[in-house]
Amino acid sequence: MVTARAAVFVAALAVSGALVLPSGATPMTATPADRAGDISLHPHGEYARLLDGDLLVDLSATNPRVEGAGVNEDAVTTVAEAFRVRHGGERAVRVWVTHDAEALTVRVGGDPIESPGDAVTLRPSESVAVDLTVDSRDGATTARLDGISIHTAPVPERAADATDPGAEFDGPTIQTRAPSPHARAITVFAGTPGETYDVDTDALVLDRAGGDALTLDAIAVENAAGSLTMGATAVDGGSARAEVAAAGADPLGAVRVDVTAGAVEGGTLRFAVPQSYLDARGVAADALAVYRADGGDLSRLDAAVTTGEDGRVRITAPTSVSGTLVVAAARARLRITDAGLNRTDTSPGAPVVLTATVVNDGAVAGKRVLPVTVNGTEAARATVTAAPGETATVTVPLARDRPGEYVVAVAGVEAGTFAVEAPSEPTARTTRESAETTATATMARTDQSPTETPTTTAGPSTPTREAAGFGLGDLLWLLGTLAVVAAALLARRLRRP
Repeated sequence: MVTARAAVFVAALAVSGALVLPSGATPMTATPADRAGDISLHPHGEYARLLDGDLLVDLSATNPRVEGAGVNEDAVTTVAEAFRVRHGGERAVRVWVTHDAEALTVRVGGDPIESPGDAVTLRPSESVAVDLTVDSRDGATTARLDGISIHTAPVPERAADATDPGAEFDGPTIQTRAPSPHARAITVFAGTPGETYDVDTDALVLDRAGGDALTLDAIAVENAAGSLTMGATAVDGGSARAEVAAAGADPLGAVRVDVTAGAVEGGTLRFAVPQSYLDARGVAADALAVYRADGGDLSRLDAAVTTGEDGRVRITAPTSVSGTLVVAAARARLRITDAGLNRTDTSPGAPVVLTATVVNDGAVAGKRVLPVTVNGTEAARATVTAAPGETATVTVPLARDRPGEYVVAVAGVEAGTFAVEAPSEPTARTTRESAETTATATMARTDQSPTETPTTTAGPSTPTREAAGFGLGDLLWLLGTLAVVAAALLARRLRRP
C-alpha cells in the first residue's frame, strides 16, 4: 500500500528458489540448479539509492535528491526507470515480481511484470529498467512497503547458453558488459540482418553537474549481419568538442561508439538527463542538440527532446552509430567585430555617432543587449538580434556639453575618442581694437563736407553701426552757416538809403 503523499519501497529481496539477494550484492550460496536466479538490483535516477546494502526507492517529500511533495494526491504517478534489474548468470531467465500493494504496479517497457505470464526475459549480462506506477485515487494510506519478491525461471535449454556453438536459438542473445565505469561492451549473438535490437547501456554517465548526470541509456542497433560486437565509451571528446564549439554550441558530454565486428545499417541513441542537471549547467531543454563527429566531418543530428512525467528530459538521436556523439547546448553567440565613431571632435551639445557591427556565430538566433560607456560610465544601451551567421549593425548618438576628451566603448570593446571644443570668446585686445576703429570712424566724419557719405569697413567678427542724429561737428557747421547768412542780411540792410 502507498500513501498519497509518500511512497517508500525497501527491497531486501527474496528470489524464488530460496536464493536471498541483498540488492547489488553477490548472491548467497546456491545449488547449480539455481544459478539462473543470479539477479541484482541497481539504483537508477534520483529516486533510488543503496541503503545498507538494500535498494531504497524513495518517492516521498523527504528525498533530498528531488524537489516536490511526494506522490500526487488522487492521481496516477509514474516514475520511469526507477531502478534496474540485472542478470549476472550464465543462462537466460524469465523475471517477474510479486508484492502486496494494490496501489503499486511494477512495469518494464510499459507492461506489468507481476506474474509468470507477464515475465520479462533477461539474457546473460542483460539488464532492464523498471518503472513504478502509484495510483492514489482510492486514498491509499500505508506509508511503507516491505517484501517485494523477485522471481526467476530458466528459459528452455535450447536458448539458454549463447556460448555453445551447437545450441539452438529461437532469437538473438544480447550481452552488455561494463569493463569499466566509463565503458560498455555490447555483443549481439545470432542476430537477424535487417532487424533492430534495443541495447541497454545501463545509464552510461557522460557528464555530471549539480549532483546529477547526463547519461546514455540505450542504443537501438539496426543489424546488418548475423552477429556484431560494439563498444560505447564516455570520452572527453577532444577535437569533436572543439568542432562542436566552433559550430556555435557548448559541449556537455561525449561518447565514442565503435563497431568492432559485424556491421550495422544505422541506429538510434537515447540519452537522459534530470532537470536539476540542466539547471546546474544553465541550459534549457529545448536548446539540447546532438552532434556526430567522424573523420573531421561534423553533422548535427535530427534529435527529438521530450520531458517525461518524472521530469527527466530524454534525447533521441538517429545516427549511423559509429563515431563520436556529442550532446551539446545550442546557443546564440553575438560578438562585436567592429566599432567606431563618425567624428573625433564636436562642439558642446552636438552628437557624435557610435556604429558597432555584430555577428552571430552561434547555432540559433539570439538577442544581445550592448552597454555603451563614456569614460567608463554607462551612457546608453543598444539591443541587437541576429539569426545564425547573420551580421547586424547598431548606431547610438552621443553628446556632451562640457569641453574635454571622451573615450567610448561598447560591451567592453573600445570604439574611439572624441573631443568637445570650448566656444570662442573675444579677447581684451580684440575689444580694444574694435573700440579704436569706431572712434576713428567718428572723427573722420567731422572733417567731411555735407555732400560726402562717410564709409566704415569692419571685419566679419566686428560688425559696426552708423551713429544717428547730429554730432558736434554738424552743430558747429550749422551755426557757422547761420552766422554767415545773418551777416549777409545785415550788410544788405545797411546799404539801403
